[in-house]
Amino acid sequence: MILASLLSLTIFLISAAIALGSDRKTLDGIPTPIAAVVGVLSLIWFVAISPCLLKIGLVMAVAAFVKLY
Repeated sequence: MILASLLSLTIFLISAAIALGSDRKTLDGIPTPIAAVVGVLSLIWFVAISPCLLKIGLVMAVAAFVKLY
């Protein structure tokens, strides 16, 4: 399970780097929406297979981030 969660997190980070780093004005910008969709799906996969304590930690981190801003 640890390997699957690390795999999904790695896929998310790679696709986020591709989506944020590509040029949107040329044809090189075509992979941007594909990378964004793959990133969202792998993030959902990561949250679905992560242990309960990690999910609680993620919820607490989001709550703290929202309270900060």
